[in-house]
Amino acid sequence: MFVINCDITIGKYNFKTVSDLKISRSIHQIGSTATIKLPLSARLKTAQLSNTIATNQAFEVSDLVEIKTGYDKLYTEFKGYVKKIIYQKECVIECEDFAYKLRETNIKKSWASVSLSDAIAYISTQVKGLKFSEIPSMTINKVILDGKSALWFLDEIKTKYGIVFFFDIENILQVGLVYQYRRGEVKYNIGYNCPDETDLQYVDEKDIKLKIKAIGIKKDGTKIEKEIGKEDGEVRTLYFYDISDASTLTNLAQNEIDKYKFTGYRGKLTGFLDPFCCPAMKAIVKDSNYNDRKGNYYVESVETTISRGGGRRQVELGLKLS
Repeated sequence: MFVINCDITIGKYNFKTVSDLKISRSIHQIGSTATIKLPLSARLKTAQLSNTIATNQAFEVSDLVEIKTGYDKLYTEFKGYVKKIIYQKECVIECEDFAYKLRETNIKKSWASVSLSDAIAYISTQVKGLKFSEIPSMTINKVILDGKSALWFLDEIKTKYGIVFFFDIENILQVGLVYQYRRGEVKYNIGYNCPDETDLQYVDEKDIKLKIKAIGIKKDGTKIEKEIGKEDGEVRTLYFYDISDASTLTNLAQNEIDKYKFTGYRGKLTGFLDPFCCPAMKAIVKDSNYNDRKGNYYVESVETTISRGGGRRQVELGLKLS
């Protein structure tokens, strides 16, 4: 029998139980989020006292948040800030990781042309505490920040250039190409530690139709585009950097198709709180009933939930790894 444990701190208050908890993390979203539901009256603890108080008097927007969950061992799941508080039949606390600080910081700055590393370095001077990984060498053009938020800027670059931005659990901004960042591994055995495989399918590569939209970014920041693959196929947009001509772009895109056309699992599996899992991990998935289906996959997103029904992690599998 697994007993779920929580250790949640918001502002000066600490508590061990919740009505509901949901934490969402993805390599495709800059910020991770957490939603905590509490009774309107709950026992909350501070360094000085432990008492039952009205939760609508306890918390404030921008309060620091730290969430740990698990069974015998607790894992740090989330660090961030209170973004919004809703009082209905319950106290609903919406939280965001360090993306909250980017959202709250407006910047006035423009560049005709600038390297991505210089742009993010400038933003770090405006957003106290921003930490980031090594940044790929690339040029971006026509950047105008007329009072827009730092988060808006990163989202624009993400959309226009296909650069992946997301905060990891330590609130370090990971910057780079999709699937570039790797973080540990987790093992799943279908029917054992992932009892629910409703959204997981095993697909033969012969049944996969793909259409690749390839976007090449030249050294000066300008773009070229090519499309290859099945006209009626699933569309994937891939970005390539330091490209000089269309034929080079086509060859690179053709090589990439084989990575996305693989025989293996697609979709999401559901596991327990243990083992711990977060985006960018390598998931080693096997099924004791089908020994030939063992494979390694890049974890794209994880949604962790705790409710009266128990604790679960819904893990989205991406690219098949070697």
